[in-house]
Amino acid sequence: MKEKLKKGELRAWQNGKMMVLRWKDKKAVCILSTVHDSASAVTRTKGDKEVRKPSWTTNHTMGGVDKADQEMTFYPLMRKQQKHYYKKIFRHLLEQSLWNAYVLFVHNSDHTPPVDHADFVWMTAERIFTQHLTAEAARTPGRRSASVGNPECLS
Repeated sequence: MKEKLKKGELRAWQNGKMMVLRWKDKKAVCILSTVHDSASAVTRTKGDKEVRKPSWTTNHTMGGVDKADQEMTFYPLMRKQQKHYYKKIFRHLLEQSLWNAYVLFVHNSDHTPPVDHADFVWMTAERIFTQHLTAEAARTPGRRSASVGNPECLS
């Protein structure tokens, strides 16, 4: 562990299931793992240089998570300052489920041109209002009668 490594060098030791790995990128990185091994993979950097990195650093599934987080920030349901934490959690779960539904909708539909995320959220909200909102559901006992039967008045 005291040995000086050059950039891109990797040293690994294994004892039973426990593996210790030391790798030098900009700084020395040390990990202990019972899951990973000392395999390395060649990846391309932004400057089109090939660099050998440990296999645990290459994450091929993170692109989908980054895309979802990016798309959900354009039209956030969640407010920055929220009194009740459970409302914040509910809104985040609602937003995430709407994104997942949108991905499935785009993947399984033949719309040309494709529907964007904001239009899909509006389509979903309009469909919920038209199918489930009735004049009886809008009236609650002890309150003023609301004549909400048309979802266009809510936009």
